[in-house]
Amino acid sequence: MKAKKKKIGYVVSLFPCWSETFILNEIIELSKAGYDITIFSIRNDLEKYTQEKAKPYLSRTHYIKVGGMVLSYFRWLLRKPGVLVPWTLKVMSASLGNVRIFHKNIWCVLVAAYFAELAREEDLKHLHAHFATYPALVATVISKLTGIEYTLTTHAHDIFLDKTLLREKIEAAKAVATISQYNRRYLAEHCGEDILPKIHIVHCGLDLSEWDYHPHPNGHHPPSIVCVGRLTQMKGFENLIHALNLIKNEHDFRCHIVGDGDLRPRFEQLIAEYGLEGRVVLEGVLDSAEVRKRIKEAHIFAVPSVWDDADGQDGIPLVLMEALAVGTPAVASRISGIPELVIDGQTGLLAEPGDVDVLADKIRHLLSDKDLRARLATRGRERIEREFDIAKNARQLAKLF
Repeated sequence: MKAKKKKIGYVVSLFPCWSETFILNEIIELSKAGYDITIFSIRNDLEKYTQEKAKPYLSRTHYIKVGGMVLSYFRWLLRKPGVLVPWTLKVMSASLGNVRIFHKNIWCVLVAAYFAELAREEDLKHLHAHFATYPALVATVISKLTGIEYTLTTHAHDIFLDKTLLREKIEAAKAVATISQYNRRYLAEHCGEDILPKIHIVHCGLDLSEWDYHPHPNGHHPPSIVCVGRLTQMKGFENLIHALNLIKNEHDFRCHIVGDGDLRPRFEQLIAEYGLEGRVVLEGVLDSAEVRKRIKEAHIFAVPSVWDDADGQDGIPLVLMEALAVGTPAVASRISGIPELVIDGQTGLLAEPGDVDVLADKIRHLLSDKDLRARLATRGRERIEREFDIAKNARQLAKLF
């Protein structure tokens, strides 16, 4: 007789979402392992294009309905006033200092009331939320209303920038997965050491069948340096341009910065001032196939991340995992969880955040030494296979359910 599949609800900000492919891959792996997944998408402003592998899950995805949310809230108010009233007041009180967060958090309470009825109708046995901000709040309130246990995965901005009710969300969860040891220490520092037994390291991962390893330490000429991300302070691309200016007379290179953002005019100005036109190219937004092609062809993948003025920082960027998976050696900043993937001198090279001179030295070293590039490529792929394989990591996550 076939074992009955365990019914799990996934609470996410938006499904499907191109920038959160790791969630889709996790859902696919859990489905393969026998879990019956229902998805709750807090937003319903769907992206223009849907990944093919996401399409089978669209029929299992619930989106918000404003009228339904209001009616659900009042039905729960009649059923569970002792739960819903205190949590509504708690959310309002915790969000008073920020109008935007206040409105979003109150909205999430309404969303939770609506999804709670759907979760109960579908007889879900467990909930899992990705990100400690709005998805975690929705999952927490659903759990309080229905008694369905929930777990949570925390990432980066969701704990570094917005800590509204963070401890309360962790306390409400059965267990919390986080993507790095750095995050685990950060959560303990900001929420109390007593939460540590509840916090488990579960890395995000890649579907390695989609990322073939084929390093090319010689590559084409001139050698290329590639970086991918929004043109924001946190990504540190300004420091990369400064570093490239220091080595422009020693090495021929082409640097391709893929992405867009508010700092584009500043970067264009710097490139012109340094005479780096044609050598440092702001590519804008490229489709995923072209981004993958650029990463595979690169001699170096650069992740020069820094802390921004709001204390924001990267987690372990998925695109950095992708670079190491295909055999492109990386130069990255020693920040957040990045050193747990890029081990200096073994799986890549590290520079202190904002240290332009050291960043230039590391790039110079990699451009000059093809044997080093080959060694780093081999060890980088090995680490991805060992620690960042989504098939393994999804099984690890499931043990927390």
